[in-house]
Amino acid sequence: MPIYATATRCFIEVARLGSIRAASEQLALTPSAVHRQIKWLEIELETPLFERHSRGMRLNNGGELLLSSLKRQQRDFNDVRAQFQALHDLRRGHVDIAALSYLSGTLLASFIATLRTEFTGITFTIFSCNSDDVISHIMDDTADIGLGYPTRNVNQVTSHTYPTSVGVVMLTEHPLAKKAELKLDDCKDYPLILPRAGMEMRDYIERCGLRAWPEQPVVVKTDSFPALMGLVHAGVGIGFVTEFDVAVDPERDLLAFRKLVDLALPPPQLSLMVKSDRILPPATSMVMEQLDQEILAILDAHISSSP
Repeated sequence: MPIYATATRCFIEVARLGSIRAASEQLALTPSAVHRQIKWLEIELETPLFERHSRGMRLNNGGELLLSSLKRQQRDFNDVRAQFQALHDLRRGHVDIAALSYLSGTLLASFIATLRTEFTGITFTIFSCNSDDVISHIMDDTADIGLGYPTRNVNQVTSHTYPTSVGVVMLTEHPLAKKAELKLDDCKDYPLILPRAGMEMRDYIERCGLRAWPEQPVVVKTDSFPALMGLVHAGVGIGFVTEFDVAVDPERDLLAFRKLVDLALPPPQLSLMVKSDRILPPATSMVMEQLDQEILAILDAHISSSP
């Protein structure tokens, strides 16, 4: 291999410069050494490679064929090297993600654990917040990627959106679980666990009709969505959530979700967000793509199979 590499280097330089002497100066070799390498190639290939003239050397048809082949090899090598560099860039980097608190502890926790089995050089910062703060993190560049249910449109944010529905979550043995779908008034006689006033889901469900109830059987109000889901698991009451929230619950088999069919407003859409003018580094772009695929897989596996 070394003699082949030296011979091809000599051949390429003589072809480029048209002179053994000029090539020897470029390669820091003696002219006789360059001449020997050219002769070795011609013997190996059993054909002359140059037309020799008083003014120098010019490739013949065989030499042109060899030079074309060597250039293709160099392009192929450069392509492979670029692919290795891209792979290296993918395997190292830092990604900042702003997400709803509940999704940080469920979806993102399992997603990052799986991703890092292959990409151990990628590290993360997770900002757990509400949807408005998710957008703020995206806009001020403190987060590369955002995940939440945005309540407002921002022109500078590009989103992948995923359809989901709003309904009631409860234990599988709850009386309401016997129904295939529910209306909001079906929930009046059962203890409710609600987000505190001002939180996105609380505002949404009130605008859909909850605030019109003369009395609300609320047993717990909380500003923690993980606490709300924990209270449902404990059998304290029922809650209003999106179907995706149930789909990412680690113990979702213990829960039943029933869609509310009489809501006056379209359901919030889960969104994976980036700032529109951001050029994402390779590792961040890969994480974004993989997270998108993970969300789609959850939608296909859990939501499409719901009763």
